[in-house]
Amino acid sequence: MLKAMGISGSPRKGGNSETLLAAALEGVSEVGADRETVRLNELSYRGCQACGACLKRTGRCAIRDDLDDVYLKLRESDIWILSSPIYYDTVSGQMKLFFDRLRPFVRRKLPGRRAGLIIVTYEDVKRPDYARHAKVFADYLPWFGNFRPVEILCGERLGGPTAASRRPDLLRKAREAGRKLAEALLKRGGGARRRR
Repeated sequence: MLKAMGISGSPRKGGNSETLLAAALEGVSEVGADRETVRLNELSYRGCQACGACLKRTGRCAIRDDLDDVYLKLRESDIWILSSPIYYDTVSGQMKLFFDRLRPFVRRKLPGRRAGLIIVTYEDVKRPDYARHAKVFADYLPWFGNFRPVEILCGERLGGPTAASRRPDLLRKAREAGRKLAEALLKRGGGARRRR
């Protein structure tokens, strides 16, 4: 059975990016996959210290904090779905700190086939520069293993913090994106537990 891990980079529970993350995970579960969500804002963790231990020596992060458990969950997950609001023209600080801490996967790549979805939300009109931030993360996922496909979903022109819950078009897109990732992975023989 597939397993999907949702990573929320929002400080706000039930905000726009979390709403679309939940919809994408619903789509994954429609295919029968297990799902779990981690809220970064509820964890205590530091940014990358650039010590090089993960790349040069151990292949593991030298920092011991709440991300230790997240690393284990990510290794077990076939589908990674990362969501974040856009603040000051980039992802939230919580998401950036987390993503910097994924360097250990560059040294010890994840086995087997996986899939990913990057979700960003913002109140502004359609902004190609905001979509590029999502693409940067999407382009880095293959550094960690065989991530195919990797999709991007931009929730733009949103109003207040719960506006996404009133956007059936976006909710449908998120749900379909999650379902398609799971279907594509199953079709190509993905599955973390089958890889071992």
